[in-house]
Amino acid sequence: MIVFSVYNILIGGDVLPMGRFFLPVLILGLLLFALMLSDLFELAGEKLKTFSFSAIIILTIVAVLFIATASYNSSEKEAQRWRGFEGGLVFKMKEYEKWFRAKQKLENKKITLAASTIGALSYYSDANVIDLIGLTDSYIAHHPKELKGIDKRISVLWRERYYNADYVLARKPDFIVFPADIKPSAYPEAAIFSSVDFLNNYYVKLIPSEKVGQYLPVFSRITDSLRWFAPLINSKCKIMATEDFILANNNFLAFLKYREGKYFDEVFNYADILARNCPA
Repeated sequence: MIVFSVYNILIGGDVLPMGRFFLPVLILGLLLFALMLSDLFELAGEKLKTFSFSAIIILTIVAVLFIATASYNSSEKEAQRWRGFEGGLVFKMKEYEKWFRAKQKLENKKITLAASTIGALSYYSDANVIDLIGLTDSYIAHHPKELKGIDKRISVLWRERYYNADYVLARKPDFIVFPADIKPSAYPEAAIFSSVDFLNNYYVKLIPSEKVGQYLPVFSRITDSLRWFAPLINSKCKIMATEDFILANNNFLAFLKYREGKYFDEVFNYADILARNCPA
């Protein structure tokens, strides 16, 4: 509890998924915190001569416990919510990998996947996995290519801005997985989703999952035998059409959860805006 709370205090750690990337500097933050206390004691040494050393230690421990408890109590609920979200995501990714592993065995060849959450997929599936956000891909890390218009106006949860959609699509992955099903939830996914190459060469395939209790969507590359099914698209969509699609999905999910008509009205509202931003 104390470590979690001091982490929040020292480096502004939040309980969003991005928070874990700050953990490597946690030790440095704790050392700086200890040095700060040491300097404070040294500066206040003359005034504290009347206190015993044990009294100072006790007061320090009480102060740290008070701050730690207050910080933990204010963050626990949100931390538990995101812990459940992350656990559910890993569970869903493991369901994906079972299908991918079975497909590789059936076709007797490795498949190539692209995803922004590659942990469980990469560990269990034994497929060639492309990391959309470049954390494990040296080319993306050193050659990021941000798509103009994919900025803070796009309603995504992730903060990573290093991506290269052209590079990923040039590798022609067999499948592309979005953790939020068919809705982009990160800047790299929004860039992929906005690409004419993606629109022309991928369609949604549904994977049955009894454990999740739903069909899991995955973007599958169109083979030559299915080319008739997806005629080439000369996209005139504006970048913000991706934002319209995300917001329409968000409101539809809110409607399913709360069953309030205002969310359903917003779905149609954003669908109309989407139609204007993406003319036929």
